[in-house]
Amino acid sequence: HKFIPICDYKQDIQRAERYAQIQEKLRKALNTNGWDGRWYKRAFMDDGEILGSLQNEECRIDSISQSWAVISQAGDNDKAKVAIESGEKYLVDDENNLIKLLAPALENTNLGYISSYPKGIRENGGQYTHAAIWFIIAEVLLGNNNKAMELYKKINPVEHTNSKEKVNKYKVEPYSVVADIYSENNYAG
Repeated sequence: HKFIPICDYKQDIQRAERYAQIQEKLRKALNTNGWDGRWYKRAFMDDGEILGSLQNEECRIDSISQSWAVISQAGDNDKAKVAIESGEKYLVDDENNLIKLLAPALENTNLGYISSYPKGIRENGGQYTHAAIWFIIAEVLLGNNNKAMELYKKINPVEHTNSKEKVNKYKVEPYSVVADIYSENNYAG
């Protein structure tokens, strides 16, 4: 949508109209075919299988789909709010102080390189910090500022290293924002 005003400025009316039509088509597809009742689906596989659906045993919900439905402004307002609430319920891990990329983790589903990681390690059900930040941005855009601050504290390395016990668990310097935080077994946190 940010290119439309540029096209208008350049007096490229045909391109501006085409972009507006594409934008609306994508918005409709997201909010119909991409909606799963409580959140947005993650992907449609080549064989027609859907990931990120209530019907899935693994990767039932994914944070990127929920976050970008809000950030892109393509998600219907009510659906976007419900999707973020679902993300809070299924992806925010209060015990280990992290925000998971997807849940439940993959064990039998092939999702490319992510499937090569053990359950709860890196992107396979652990925290992928880029996605966690996008989730927090979505909270802010929805006006959930207190929730966003609460979630920000979960990814803040200081919160993972403010005691000797936490330092031993986190295993990284208190000033380092890590790319991933694990969520399972002895590696959690």
